[in-house]
Amino acid sequence: MASPRAVRCAARAVPPEGWPAAPRHGAAGGRAPRCAVSLGASAAKNGGCCRHRDGRVHGRRSATTGAPSQVSRIIDRTFACTPAFVGGVHKVDTRAYRRAGRRGSSWSQPAFADVATGVSGAAATAIKNELTWVTSGKPTPDATIRDTLAGYTFPFETWGTIGVNREQCRPSRKRVALGRSGLRGGRVGVSEEAWDCFAARRVLVRIRAVMTKPAQLAPYLDFLRTKVPVTAASVAVQTYSGKRLVFAQVLASGDSLLYVSQDCFPD
Repeated sequence: MASPRAVRCAARAVPPEGWPAAPRHGAAGGRAPRCAVSLGASAAKNGGCCRHRDGRVHGRRSATTGAPSQVSRIIDRTFACTPAFVGGVHKVDTRAYRRAGRRGSSWSQPAFADVATGVSGAAATAIKNELTWVTSGKPTPDATIRDTLAGYTFPFETWGTIGVNREQCRPSRKRVALGRSGLRGGRVGVSEEAWDCFAARRVLVRIRAVMTKPAQLAPYLDFLRTKVPVTAASVAVQTYSGKRLVFAQVLASGDSLLYVSQDCFPD
């Protein structure tokens, strides 16, 4: 039988309005997380739960949603990221475009939104500029996150349908709201829309995605990624003081929406 601590860890909260609920796990009628039961006293050091090196915590409620960090169709993670210092200011970039180029059940251009910064100036390592990206729709094998003039490409098939730069970003328990209040923007087209935004020394980035099947972010080189196709996703960026910078959505319909603050200007 699970201990009271393990059951408390497994308690789940109601997800944001409009999003499907994650499967119940450890609530009444279910079982507690295996790690919370088997590790006993050692698990208590993490509030009765297990922490992984990449920041995942099994059995403990997420600081953002209250839902347990488990393998489900919902990925909801918040990170503290460090933007590059360029020209005397910290900056983040954001891009988005809608879905196009259908090939059977896949898309040569899935709906896409990202948040990036100027970490790498080399074409061969341009992917390192990405802080996070999300997609909607299954990418074709040749669909890419970035193309460079030097011919380097970074396909979704390798780097993932969702990615987070784990060199520039660390898991955070801060709360980040999903919404466009105070921002400007709307639907974007097939052609890429890009903005540069003045930021702070650190920003909070939250991603929330509904997957086509249970998935989780796992380490791959300098990133956390999943290769499971995404149904719909949102990305929100704000400062530690709560000022919103970016809110983007990629929808199941193939539409992408991008909203930015007054501190952003077209790239």
